[in-house]
Amino acid sequence: SDADSIPAATLDVAAPKAEARQEATTILSKNEPGAVADRDDIFKPIDRSKYETVTTKEALARWIARAHEVGTVCVDTETTSLSEMVAELVGVALSVAPGEACYIPVGHGVSDGLDFGDGKPVQLPRDYLVKQLKPLLEDDAVLKVGQNVKYDFHIFLRYGIRLHPFDDTMLMSYALDEGL
Repeated sequence: SDADSIPAATLDVAAPKAEARQEATTILSKNEPGAVADRDDIFKPIDRSKYETVTTKEALARWIARAHEVGTVCVDTETTSLSEMVAELVGVALSVAPGEACYIPVGHGVSDGLDFGDGKPVQLPRDYLVKQLKPLLEDDAVLKVGQNVKYDFHIFLRYGIRLHPFDDTMLMSYALDEGL
């Protein structure tokens, strides 16, 4: 067989990776929460009513409550720089389920290309957002998920928020598939 011609050391390294892929395939085939097993689910039309630009305190409170209810929230920061040491927070995106997300603008200015149309952005004050998000983003009972969370972690830390617990999809991808 082909396995007889593969050195044992190679099999020792490859086996765990193959097992992880098999487990992922099994999870997808079981259609467990969060898994997308049906191609139609991936390509169905986007329901824009499930996406919101949050510009009021009431809407923010609703999204924070929903994240606590679900127990998992995807989070992403929008900033003024790729360098987390100098970047200012411009907005935060949250998602509580596939196809259910919001964007909370806090630092958009006039004529910066991010003014949402009429020249005067309607947005919550940055300090208010930080104060409201801190309990959620530091809650041990709510898992935060993101891509390149190290960056977001540093941004939030500069505003006094210690993001935890969290999962980083970029690190997961690297660990499972060497970043492919």
